[in-house]
Formats: sequence, structure tokens, C-alpha cells
Amino acid sequence: MSRYIISVVAALLLSLACGKEASPAVQGDDFSVVDPIIEVSERGAECEVEYRLKGFVGDIMPVAVTEAAWITDIDNTQKGVIRFRVLPNLELQSREATLILKYIDIATQPQITVRQAGAVSERLKIELTDVDYSECSISITPDSDDITYIAMMAEKRYFDERGITNAEELIDSDEALFTSYITDGSTLEEFLTASGLAMQGVGTKRWQDLSPAKEYVIYAYGVDVQGDSYKPITPIYHKVVDKRMPERVAQCFDVEIEAQGPEVTFHIEPQGWEGYYVVQLVEDGEAGYIEQGLPFTAEAEEQVAEAFFYIADHLYYFEQRSAEEVMQQLGYRGEVTYTKSLNANHRYMALIYAIASENGNVPMVVSQPQVEYFSTGAVESSDMTFTVEISNILPRSVDVRITPSTDEPYTAVMMYAKNLPEGDKQQQLEYVMSNYAPLEISGVYEEHIDQLPPETEFVIAVYGYYAGAATTELFLYRFATASDAEGHNKIVKVSFSAYDIAEVVAIEPYYASMMGYADYFLSMDVETLTPAPTLHFELYAKSQYDSYTHAEIRESLLEYSYTSSPDWALCSYGNEYVLCGLAEDENGYVGEMYISEPISFTSEQTSDAAIFVELYKEYVER
Repeated sequence: MSRYIISVVAALLLSLACGKEASPAVQGDDFSVVDPIIEVSERGAECEVEYRLKGFVGDIMPVAVTEAAWITDIDNTQKGVIRFRVLPNLELQSREATLILKYIDIATQPQITVRQAGAVSERLKIELTDVDYSECSISITPDSDDITYIAMMAEKRYFDERGITNAEELIDSDEALFTSYITDGSTLEEFLTASGLAMQGVGTKRWQDLSPAKEYVIYAYGVDVQGDSYKPITPIYHKVVDKRMPERVAQCFDVEIEAQGPEVTFHIEPQGWEGYYVVQLVEDGEAGYIEQGLPFTAEAEEQVAEAFFYIADHLYYFEQRSAEEVMQQLGYRGEVTYTKSLNANHRYMALIYAIASENGNVPMVVSQPQVEYFSTGAVESSDMTFTVEISNILPRSVDVRITPSTDEPYTAVMMYAKNLPEGDKQQQLEYVMSNYAPLEISGVYEEHIDQLPPETEFVIAVYGYYAGAATTELFLYRFATASDAEGHNKIVKVSFSAYDIAEVVAIEPYYASMMGYADYFLSMDVETLTPAPTLHFELYAKSQYDSYTHAEIRESLLEYSYTSSPDWALCSYGNEYVLCGLAEDENGYVGEMYISEPISFTSEQTSDAAIFVELYKEYVER
């Protein structure tokens, strides 16, 4: 899109926007124009100029040429008239260009001078009405209620990352972004209107969850939206929201840290600070760890403050905690002594810094972090052993029960047998610890494991685990899933019900985050020939279903789709969907694949939203 490619001004504005300055005909009896000077407003216009020509040669018409990119759509098809379009001027400076008329075998070349006014300085007025650490509100006032405009906010670095250096590139980027959001076949014009991105009249916008450590740019521009594209009709106006981090001052803490193996005792006493403070630990190898002896830079200090803000902001806004509750949860107050279990054999950096809230707002870091270093020691070995029972082995699932000989912590990992390398137990233990994230557990552990492939060998690796270190040798238990066969169970019926998302949200706000992504919830209740221990079903968009073979869908269902009935999916009105599903029998075999007829719902076919809320209340309460 050229920055000058702007929409046509309506014909009814022609008399106001395109005025003709009285002037005698340009000299030349054989070829002349009636009005050699055209004055055009900054909004652009459709213009026409009459000419006089003696001696037309057949149907050949004169041509008009210009070097000005902002004069377009030159039309010479009507005898005696040259028509052209002058695009809106998005710059504050006025501009001038010349059109030259030419005709075969005539030396005279009449000229038309086009003068266009510069853009009005403020077609859109942006006013920052409220700015704090994490929120920003604006009002936008256009100089005419007829202007359709778009207002956006972006981090300042966004423009550099996208390589945006001028208005043309920004508008192109925005249009591509908006187009990528459209998933229901609507036009760009329909999407911008329905989403509220395109606005008219005095408007307001509010942004939350901003970082006070970042600079933002709020910008707005008028547009003419036509179908699947739009063109700018004003310059881009903007406001910059600067960093809003509070000043961080020096604050001293008396700190004593003592490590006994992985157990670390902290004693902290603030000096001259009565508020809350945070003790943040960074392990060697983690992002943000600075080797002892290297400087703790201003950039590192800002990163710490910003990282804390994100955590506090989430608790404050999304978990609805008060500032006092946030500081109580994240920090300490006064002199404290406490002990923590950390990972063994690691170096740590402790950052101690003061936090405070201004007027009950999101708590912020208000002091420069004090940096302390310490190291943890090794853990003691254990003589714990394990009993592992593997039962109910089916083609795609198995039950596992692990019983340790003591109450000490341990971990267990299941992997494909082919992935366990050859070597001694110590080498295998090192492989398991470095490639599989451990889950620290204790006592008897039981789990039903599904989504397994048939006739495949697995290994369950179990070992004592505490403070990030192994406390026992590695114990290995092998098994293979059963072979597959054709099952006798199948899905025989699926009942569908639609529930409008807006109506559901009005009753249960939990689902509010799903607004805008779809129109309704589709609830699916599956009936099987015999009770099914496991179901595999998935809802496909009709176009997606048509692009796969039945074999591909069956394979995908068995590999990825494990669900229960009833279940729900997000859908859009008017779109067609197909449900495909399989049901396991008591042996873990699946039978014939169920394929529904294409289904579609409109807003007039929805059911009472209260039914949906009650049906899936356990989903919300998890």
C-alpha cells in the first residue's frame, strides 16, 4: 500500500473540495485548457478539467501525464474533458504538481497546475486521561463524526522488531494483523466493525496489564474501509507513554545465610525500612544469575523490578488480591529467620529488595537489590528400595502402582525402552535426570496411564530424589503394551446443544476470556454401544474434515484424542462441523469410527445458558 493511496472522497463533496480558480484559456488556438489552476483541499477530490482541441484524429484522445504519485486514475475517455483523482494529503505541508496534456502532431502542450492544502494539524485529538503503573486510558476526538478511525497501542520496541520506519509500513502491518484475526469468512470491514476496532465519534480506550518498565506508543489514524481493505485518510497521530517505574534508592539489610547440605537458613534484618521486602533466589544456570565479582548493572536492576511487577500485577488484577495481600504473599516484614530446601550442589545469588504500594496500587520494587552469594552442599544417600506393580496392560493404557520402602521422597519416569541408552546404572541415571523433568513424590503412588501405542516396550525408572539430587541407585521396570485388535464397542449417537457464549458469561464470568474467539459453546453428549472405559472423539471444522482421509482421522484420534462425555468445543455461528469418534471396549480395542452428519447452529437455535453452566460446573471448580 502506498502511503498516498487513499480512498475517493464522495462526489457530493466535489464542489467543496475541488474549486476552480478563474483564469483565461492557456494560449494556443489549436490546443488549450479552460482552467489551468486547480485548488484542492487536504482531503483530496475527484477533479475534471475541460480542454479545447482543434483537429481530433479519429477516436484518438489527448493524454495527461504527471510525475506526482498523489494524482491518480487519470481518465481521458471523454472528449473535451480530463478527469483525475487527487489523493488526501497526509502531510502538514501543502504540495503542488503539474499535469501536461499531449496530443499527436501538435506541439502545444497545455499544463494544469494542481495545488493541494496541507493536512489539518489535528484531525484526531488523542488525550491521555489516566496513566499509572499498569493501566492507561485515552479519549479520541475527531474533527468530524464522519471519520472512521483506528486507535492502537504497541510497545515502542515493536516498531523496531517489525522493521516499521514510516506510516505506510505501520498501516500495512496493522491491516495484515487484523486480516490474520479473521477466521469466520467475514470481510475486514465487518470484522473491524464487529470487534470495535473501527470507531466513530468521540471514543475511549483502556489498556491494562502494562509494564511500567516499558515505553508504549498510542497511535490513531482515520481510515476508509471498503470490503477487505482500508486506506488511511488522515496522518497518524500518537502519544508516547514513558517508563513509569518508581525511583529505586539504596536500602541496607543485615543478612546471614548458612547452608547445611541443601538446607539453607536465612536471617535478615532490615536497617531503617519498616515495610515489606523480598528475598529472591537465582540459581546458577538460570536466567538472571550474575557470577560473583561481576557488577550488578542498572539493566539487571530494571529486569528484577519488571519481573517482580509481572508477578504482583497478576496477583493484583487476575487473582483480585489487594496490595497488602500481594506484599504479604511475596515478601517479609521486619526481622525474620527461616529455612528453605534448595537444590543440592548449586551456587545461588540472593537479591533482597524493598517493595511498596502507592495508594493501594500494584506493589513495586522501591530499592536497589542487595546482592548476596552462597552455595548448597550434597544430600545424604538413602537405602530406600521400591516395589512396582504393573497391571491391566491394554493396547493403549496401563495401571502402575509404586510402593517405596520408606517415606523419603523419590521420583519416577516412564519412557520408551528404546530411548534408554546402554551402559551401567550410573550412566543411565545421569541420562534420565538430564532428559526428564523429575516430579518429587513420596508414599504410595498410583496412576492410570493412557495414550500409549500398542505392542510397544516401555521402562519405568524409579530412584530416590531430594533437593535436585539422586539419593538412591536407579531401579528399572520393563513392560510392553498389549497387541491391538478390532473391538466390538462403538459410538452410536451424539447429542449436540449450542449455548451462546455471551449468555454463558453473563451467568458464569469464568468463561469471559473466550469471548471474541467464537460465538457459542457446542456441548456433545456421546452414547456408546456398551459402557466405554475410554473415548476418543474430536470435533472438526467441515473444511478440515474434508482435507483428511478416514485413516488419518482414525490415527489422530487414537494418538491424541482422549476425552470424556459430555464435553464441549468453541464454535462459530453458520460454520459446519463434523464429529468423529472411537470407543474402547473392556479389552482396550476400538471398533468402527463414528462420523456425524455436518452440523451447524445459528443464534436462534441456542439453548438456555444456565444448563451449560450447571452441566460443566466441575470444569470451573477444578
